This record gives sequence, structure tokens and C-alpha cells, in this order.
Amino acid sequence: MTDRYSAADVFGCDPGNGFGYVSVLEDREADPRPMFPPQYRLEKVGMPTTAYLTPPTGEPIEVFSREFGAGGAAERRHADDPERLIPAVKTRLQEESVRVRGIEAPVEVDAIYAAIVRDLVSLANEQRRNMGKEPIYDLVFAYPALFADDLTLLNRMSRSIESVTLDGHPLHVVDRLPEPGAVAIDYLWYMQHLAPEEIRITRDHFTVLVYDLGHGTFDTAIVTARSVGEPYQLLWKSSLPDVGGQDFDRVLAGEIGRVLREEHGYTPDNALERERLRAAAVECKHELTDSDRSLRHIQLPGGRYANVTVTAERFEELGAPLLAQTLELMQTALQVAQERSIAIDAVVLSGGASQMPMVEKGLRQLVGDAIPVVLHRPGEAVSFGAARYAGGLNRKKKPAETYSGPNSVSKDEEAETKGQALTPNTVLEQFAEHAFGLRLPEAGRRDGVVRFLIPQGEKLPAQSGPIRVSSASDRVRIELYRSEGSTPPGGEAEPQTCASVMRIPFSVPAGTWCEVRLTALEDGNLQVICRTKDGTETVKSTADPWEKLLASEGE
Repeated sequence: MTDRYSAADVFGCDPGNGFGYVSVLEDREADPRPMFPPQYRLEKVGMPTTAYLTPPTGEPIEVFSREFGAGGAAERRHADDPERLIPAVKTRLQEESVRVRGIEAPVEVDAIYAAIVRDLVSLANEQRRNMGKEPIYDLVFAYPALFADDLTLLNRMSRSIESVTLDGHPLHVVDRLPEPGAVAIDYLWYMQHLAPEEIRITRDHFTVLVYDLGHGTFDTAIVTARSVGEPYQLLWKSSLPDVGGQDFDRVLAGEIGRVLREEHGYTPDNALERERLRAAAVECKHELTDSDRSLRHIQLPGGRYANVTVTAERFEELGAPLLAQTLELMQTALQVAQERSIAIDAVVLSGGASQMPMVEKGLRQLVGDAIPVVLHRPGEAVSFGAARYAGGLNRKKKPAETYSGPNSVSKDEEAETKGQALTPNTVLEQFAEHAFGLRLPEAGRRDGVVRFLIPQGEKLPAQSGPIRVSSASDRVRIELYRSEGSTPPGGEAEPQTCASVMRIPFSVPAGTWCEVRLTALEDGNLQVICRTKDGTETVKSTADPWEKLLASEGE
């Protein structure tokens, strides 16, 4: 067995806001294989990710219970207790914890997110065993582009996954990547290798603009394919935090509620009735994907029912303000492409909500007839792209007892990786969206100056040259910053004009100095290598837990 990661032993995991998907790339010349046992009927759209918090403590957290077969989704099993159902968990990660009626104490959102990944991997390993294959506990996961600049949040996501133990084995996050980048990987590889000959990409340069409208967020990215075998290039990405499929559900629920109020004198007055209204809105949205009208039968108190019809035209009218936000961001992407002399060859739709007819209609009005608009595997593309991204890893496996986070450096690996940037992924190239540097003292400047060591646009992973830092006491605190825009002229800026990333302490003898090198990694983390005057080197990363960062500092 090889000591390096291969695509065949790493899951591609998409813990989505509405549905989760998991796959593995067993054959590099074929599509990744979905990892759902057939009896659960999940392969088409994935595993529902709404979680249920069990009263009174919130434990266990249920997402998908395999013992109930195809009816194992928590949102289905606990439909009569909607107040303790937590949908769209990723959109709530920034809250850190949630208070739920009937639960004694706030529940950490990280624990809910971990439960989603737990059940995805459990299903996947059940399928692995059905196939007579060994289970997998390593994974690459995808995250919304919205989170790209929030290292604290991204590393919380990684650690929450790594807190899960299945069959006595901890889960390992091998790497992570933004969701629209994963979509582009899957689409471009398919179009270069598996698509019918008449539509296959044969040119050496082909660029796609991704429109990824999921349940909770909207992502977009510009990704270029070069000649076959070369890595794809993620050139730009962006995101909207408050637009997703669930927001279109809300406007439909509001419309159904308006009709019920005006024509039937009915207003939902408890959580169960409001949930029934929301569920009717979701069914209406799905029906309007293929029909020009949807008729819903709504249960009213006293055993009565009301019929409510919503037309596709009315839905487009209601959804127009939401759709306009996504199209505005797509217009920004097109402007970025024009400024960089990038020709967009196709707009690729992904995410369940991108199947709404108004999306394709709006995009065609935006880009005209010159650029094709293509719907590509709305449920599977993110997971498939993550699985293929795993095939681009070229790193040694990290033993469970020393593993401490994605792209972090274990004690056993320090001799190999000190002073070196990690090997880049061979499937997708990424570039620094910000300049990164250190805050240094500067005569005449009370707050010092930020000196940028890695410029914006540098190919990742990127390592700086050394910079000498003096030590007035027995430790040096390296203060990491990133630019808020492009790299400032001269490579320096006032600290208040930059974004603070983290402060990392190192032991350095008082009155001496150390040389510091900075490495920006593909997963967004920064690695700092500190070499003291006597030649001692220490490697720390923003991926490291605080106890590791402070362990050698006596704090």
C-alpha cells in the first residue's frame, strides 16, 4: 500500500445546505462513483442535510438514520417537530451556536455540521462494504466561496469533521476547495474526456464562468482549462451570503400564505403549520421547474383543505429581486474577465436551485447568444469535482496520531517540509487573492508597517524569501496580515488599511533575531517558518489548534 494519498482512497464530500453528496474517484479515466447504497434512493439528489436536535440536551444529532431505510432523513422522520429541525446548517456556521426551543443549552453549529459529514461518510462506507472494499476515512470537502477569507471558520469546519470517529477511526480532512472550483473541475474534465465527440472540448484554452445556486448560498468562479493534462486554473471567485434556493422557497411560501389569508382567512399560527406551508412552497418550486403552474392542496384547521395555484410567471415576478442579485454578481464576473482579457466560452449552471427556468432565462438575457449556458449535474458536480481534486494530491499520508489539520505539519514531517512549500495540486491551480505579510516596527510610525512578502496573484502554494525580525524579549509574535485590495505600491501599507489574520508566537532568545519565511497554502492557510540565530527552526500554521501554537511558548 502506498504511503501517499491517491484518489481511490479519498472521498469527495459536499456537505450541502439542502443535500449532501459523497463520491470517490476509483478510475481516473471515468467519472467519480457516487457512494450511496441503492436501498436509500439517494444517488439522484444526495442525502438531506437538515438536522434534528433530540430533546432535552440536543443529543443525539440526527441527520440520516440508516436503520429506517429510505425514510431515514431527519427532516422526514421528525416533520411533526419542526422547531428542533435545523436546515441550511452551513449558513449558520458563523453563529457558532444555536438556541432551540426545548433544548436545555445552546448547541454548537460545528457539532451539527460534523453530524452531517458523519452520516455522509457512514453511508459511503456502507456502500464500500457492499462492494467488498475497505472503508475510507480520508476526505476532501468543498466549502462556499463566501468563506474563503474566513480562515477561522474554515479551520473550524475542518476540525469539526476531524472530531468525528467512525468504527474506531477518526475522519481526516486531507484538503478542501471552494465549491465553484469543484464544479468547474467536474465540468471541464467531463467535457474534455467523456462528452460526446460532437460537443467535446478540443481546444487548448477554454474558460467557464460558474453559476452555482445552492440551497443556502450563491457562488461564482472563472476557471480555465488549458491543454489536456495541464491543471485547470481558478482565476477568480466570489459569493453572495443571502441568496439561495431557500430564499426562493420563502417568497413562494409568502405568496401561498397571502392567498390563504386573503381568500380563506387563514394564517399559520404555530411552527407545524408554518412548516407545512414551507414544504408546500418547496413542492411548488420543484413543479414549476417543468410546468407553467403548480396547484397545491393546503391542509387547514378543522380538516379543511384549500387549493392554491401559483403560475411560473408569478414565481418569476416574486423571485426577480433575488435573481437580480445573482445576475449582478455575474455581470461583475464578466467585467473582471474583460479587464483581464479572459474570453468566457460557457456559463455552467450547478446547484439544485439553478434548475429554475428563470435562472437560464436571466443568464441568456445577460450574456446573449454568443456564450452557451449549460446545466451540469446540479446535485453531483461539487462532490465529483472534490473527488477528482483528491486525485491531484501528491503528499504523504498523515498518521492519525500526528494529524492536526489540513496541510499542517506533524512532528514526523517537519524534517521533510521545513522551509519548503507543499507540492501544488496537479488538477487545479489557485492564486493568492490577497497579498500576505507581517507587521513590523517602523521608526516614526506608532503602529508599525505591514510588509507584504507574498504578492496578490501569486500561484499557490507560494513561499516568500526570509525577512529578519529582532527579539526584544524571549519570544516574537509574528502578526500576519492580508491586503484588502491589490498589493500596495512598494509592498507596504498601514496596518489599519489591512486585515489582521492571526498572531503566532515563537520562542526566540532575547536580544537576538530570527529569520521568518511565509508560505500561503492552497487551502487558504498560512505557514510560518521561524529560524533563530542558532539555526533552530520551528514551523507553525494558521491551521494549528491554539494548544499547538502555544505549546512551546510556556503559555
